[in-house]
Amino acid sequence: MAVMRLVNPAWAIPSVSALEKLRPGAQRRGLEAGANVINVNFTDTAHRSKYLIYGRDRLIAGHDYVRTVIAEAGLVPGHSVFVAA
Repeated sequence: MAVMRLVNPAWAIPSVSALEKLRPGAQRRGLEAGANVINVNFTDTAHRSKYLIYGRDRLIAGHDYVRTVIAEAGLVPGHSVFVAA
């Protein structure tokens, strides 16, 4: 991630929730390494069973979790883009 940030500072580089499966705190470390995107999941808990993406062991990055990760990385949230599916 750090190399990608150096190659092109304008790139959108996500720190994905799957990093947390590797090691606790890995998503925060992704932001510290140069990632500049973190997704928030807004799917209501009651509807998650309708989507295969919500596996049993998947971290669901909700609003509070994302705010905490950003703060722990010493960053300030920027503008948000919401896309309705």
